[in-house]
Amino acid sequence: TLSLHDALPIYMWIKLLGICLVCVSCAGIGGGEALRLIDRRRFLEEVKRIAAGLRGEIGYTQAVLPLALCRAGARGDGKAGKLFLVAGERLEANPECPFGSIWEAVLEEQGIRPMLGTEEWELMCRFGNSIGYLDLEMQQKTLALYLEELERAIEQLRREEPEKKRLCWGLGILGGLFLAVVLM
Repeated sequence: TLSLHDALPIYMWIKLLGICLVCVSCAGIGGGEALRLIDRRRFLEEVKRIAAGLRGEIGYTQAVLPLALCRAGARGDGKAGKLFLVAGERLEANPECPFGSIWEAVLEEQGIRPMLGTEEWELMCRFGNSIGYLDLEMQQKTLALYLEELERAIEQLRREEPEKKRLCWGLGILGGLFLAVVLM
């Protein structure tokens, strides 16, 4: 049997191991949040690339909106490509439904809202409400304006990203250290 004197070092090692695991876990949470910031910017960059392709589909091939959305979405990657593809398929299946409501429903279903900030979310919703019912020239101009707004949002994220990533990592590490002190 172990005496209290013999068990104390084992208890201290277990406690130290637990404190280290808490610190590493909290730092990992901070790192995960930093990666979410990067994913947010990359998603918007992909949306911009697909929207530019959509502009070409509408302007040069003069494709109807459902077909143009499907073609542009098929050229995209990840969530952004699937977003445009699903929206095009829905619009083709329900041509009487306004594109804005279809777009917002697809945004919600694809889980886009949690990954975007408020301004980016409003920008994405505005896109759906401002396209689909105008003539060819107005759709081109609307898409050009949307691309400019999207570029401004991406540039703002690029400027803020390094500082916010450091903040996420720092808060994760400090939170871990705080919990370690509390556990001692």
